[in-house]
Amino acid sequence: TIKTIGKVAAAPFIGLIYLITLPVLFGFAILSSAVSGAFTLVGKEAAFNWRPMEAYLTGKKKKKDEDKTEEEK
Repeated sequence: TIKTIGKVAAAPFIGLIYLITLPVLFGFAILSSAVSGAFTLVGKEAAFNWRPMEAYLTGKKKKKDEDKTEEEK
């Protein structure tokens, strides 16, 4: 019964934290969408997501064909 009383006492505080953080998270979502849209208009793409299969910690490796075409330019 003590756990139940503790959960009932904590419920208003958890709800208050939820009400405070919800507008902040909504504003962050709107802001990140606006920034991504602005970069798209400029011509660059902004990626705010996690892609674990594309973790180029030392840079993206280039193929030999791409190296030759860059030297020709």
